[in-house]
Amino acid sequence: MANSLLTRVKSKLFIPSQRRSLNVLEGEYRSLAFGRSTDFEDLREYEPGDDIKDIDWKATARSSSPLVRRYIAARRHTIMLVADTGRNMQAISASNEPKHSLVTLALGVLGFLSVRHTDSVAAIYGDAEKTSSISAKATDSHLERILQAVQLESTKEGNAPSNIMNQLEYIAMHYPQRMIVVVAADEFEVTDKNLETLRRLRTKHDLMWVSVSDADPLATLALDQPVFDILDWYQIPDFVRKDKELVREFIDAEIERKQEMKFALDGLRIPHVELDASNSIIGNLIILLERRRKQRGF
Repeated sequence: MANSLLTRVKSKLFIPSQRRSLNVLEGEYRSLAFGRSTDFEDLREYEPGDDIKDIDWKATARSSSPLVRRYIAARRHTIMLVADTGRNMQAISASNEPKHSLVTLALGVLGFLSVRHTDSVAAIYGDAEKTSSISAKATDSHLERILQAVQLESTKEGNAPSNIMNQLEYIAMHYPQRMIVVVAADEFEVTDKNLETLRRLRTKHDLMWVSVSDADPLATLALDQPVFDILDWYQIPDFVRKDKELVREFIDAEIERKQEMKFALDGLRIPHVELDASNSIIGNLIILLERRRKQRGF
């Protein structure tokens, strides 16, 4: 397929400079499948909360600390890719790439690893007015269909603004079976209602979060480029961007908003990362999966 999005994802993964990172990413992805079965994986140090039945006493006798056996789960997983396709994602990221492009690449990488490990991939995507779903399968062609659908919906004219909580509430209502849910979205507003939605989802599913940063609207000032609000195409006047006091207030508000979201996700024990460029996606996904593994004590 000439316009295959999956081909673009694979090209990001298999260029020589990324091969070592891909091996690390593969290793972190495999940690998603750890569980109890008859397939022994390796040993690690005992941590509070581990089942005492998993302690390998012979290995422990040769070590200075207790060691527990780790296993690979026999069952396959369903990876739910949740994409924000609202109008907010048509904005530009910090790297001057469309935000929806980073979402497609990030979910494509994780989807590719899922299919490669014979896990099934499903998708939920939408905006403040509508939510669409694609059922789970474990094939490259199915992943390509998901990526194409997300890309098409993200680039439509006249999309409603983003509201990823609509898609998350849909999952909480319609998907009782446990899944690994990966959200790629714009930042969300930290409200009691939104926190309750995340809390409900977190109790049912294994949840991870990828947010995409916006371009700095002040950085274009020196380039004499106009800046527009993507939601209503209102042009921000130059005198506003040149006002030092307003600039300082804007920067402070941005820092506070990001910290508020970070504290909310940390408080709910939801591993998260922020993307700002396509060339840093693999490194950020390694960090995301590593945080998830450490939180679960693997």
